[in-house]
Amino acid sequence: MNRDKVARIITDKLLRIQEGFARYMNGRSAKWSRVTAKIYFSLLCLLFTALSTGFITGAIKPALLFPHATIQYIKPAPLPAPGPVHTIINAAEFAKLQLFRQFMDSLKTKDKFRYKSLLRPGMMDSLELLEKIYLSQLK
Repeated sequence: MNRDKVARIITDKLLRIQEGFARYMNGRSAKWSRVTAKIYFSLLCLLFTALSTGFITGAIKPALLFPHATIQYIKPAPLPAPGPVHTIINAAEFAKLQLFRQFMDSLKTKDKFRYKSLLRPGMMDSLELLEKIYLSQLK
């Protein structure tokens, strides 16, 4: 069965249910006078107005609808005090960084699509920072 046929079957069943409910309600309300129908319609409108007002009020001020439910805010843990960071990069790691930089530079000129697919925000900046850290260690 293709999707169109399945959708048509579901739609037909839903329409049959809707029509059956409409016939049932027409049968129930056929005996009502015009005044009775207006009263029931007004009550239905009042019900949905009250529900809508409650939903809007609950969205704006939830404490009005749910006075026993309180929101408790969790105090975040303090951040550790900033201090000196000791990063040690050895020569082997620096050589790997250099190989990676050469690889990325060659991709940048030869295969731009692969370069863009591998590149992440801040990656080359981080690489440059690590190189500066290593060079500052040598001084």
